[in-house]
Amino acid sequence: MPLHTNYTPELLHYALWALREMYKPGYRYMKCGVMLTDVLPEGKETLDLFDRRDTAKQSKLMAALDQVNQTMENEPFSTPAPASSRNGR
Repeated sequence: MPLHTNYTPELLHYALWALREMYKPGYRYMKCGVMLTDVLPEGKETLDLFDRRDTAKQSKLMAALDQVNQTMENEPFSTPAPASSRNGR
């Protein structure tokens, strides 16, 4: 990933990109684990002068999603898959 993030849609974007890059038809795939490295506390990452993301807006959105999930403990809301993954592309 080019920049540190805790924004779920961005994480899903790069996870799906990596999956598309690795997938080869004809192989038999199995489940596996994923290990995250270089995890930093929020606010401790090195900033990028050319980063154009609206991180304040992203933080508000993720905080709202966390609040919804806390009130709906038994049925947490999850981020929907991007349209490209739903269409099988």
